[in-house]
Amino acid sequence: MKFSNILTYDLLKQEYVDKGKTMQEIANNVGCCFTTIWYYLRKKHNFPTQIKIQENKIASINEILIAYLAGLIDGDGSIQINKRHKKTEYLASLKICMTNKKIIEWLKDNFGGTIYNWKQKFPNRDMYNWSLNAQESSILLKRTLPYLIVKKQQALNLIVFSNTLLNYGKKLTKTIQEKRELLYQKQKLFNQVGRTI
Repeated sequence: MKFSNILTYDLLKQEYVDKGKTMQEIANNVGCCFTTIWYYLRKKHNFPTQIKIQENKIASINEILIAYLAGLIDGDGSIQINKRHKKTEYLASLKICMTNKKIIEWLKDNFGGTIYNWKQKFPNRDMYNWSLNAQESSILLKRTLPYLIVKKQQALNLIVFSNTLLNYGKKLTKTIQEKRELLYQKQKLFNQVGRTI
């Protein structure tokens, strides 16, 4: 099946740039493989990577909103590096959790990411969580660094950690594995309750 009539510039711009869908999500919707989407995005239409698109978007946001975001991160944010069941698999994220749905939706509208909610039992109330993955978090935290007070060290640590993910798809070296473990242990220390940094 030929996809040239389907994977037009306009469709890919709408799905990949405007909606922020991944190449795999687009492939699933169209009914083709990941490499076909990659070819049309990179070789045929010369689209930038999602990271570059996100960097350009964050760079265009005014300083007042960035400073406000930094206050939310310092107050209700969580900057995490977590280890999964496998000893060499780590996940990093920026999260903000609160009861105010309007602010959480504002975060998603302005900075992307995902939202989920759950019911807290004690006290009985709805909780809302906004989160970004490691690369998205790093891009945004670089902008908020001048305004962060409480969580500046956690932010810097996550930014360094995200740089170890840039060679995605290549074999994980022992050096990178050891660096990730060190950054993971540092983040655990920074995030200890009551610790002053």
